Amino acid sequence: MSSESKSEGKSETLLDRVQNFCISHELEVDFINFAREYTDVFLDCLDDKPGSEQKVQCYAAYQEYLGRFAAKIENFIEKV
Repeated sequence: MSSESKSEGKSETLLDRVQNFCISHELEVDFINFAREYTDVFLDCLDDKPGSEQKVQCYAAYQEYLGRFAAKIENFIEKV
């Protein structure tokens, strides 16, 4: 939230809090750890030709990503 908003006395909305969480160091570390965990899958997909069929392990990693980070945001919202 900007200092201008604070000086006007506006309270932080839920959306503001979620946005701040999404750009937080905590979530950044989680992204880095996720990328490290799936490095082999990601590197294997680099050789795929544009328009080629996606490998099953890439889709599985994507599904894990969606589930993991959606849960983190959901847990954050529940705590707020």
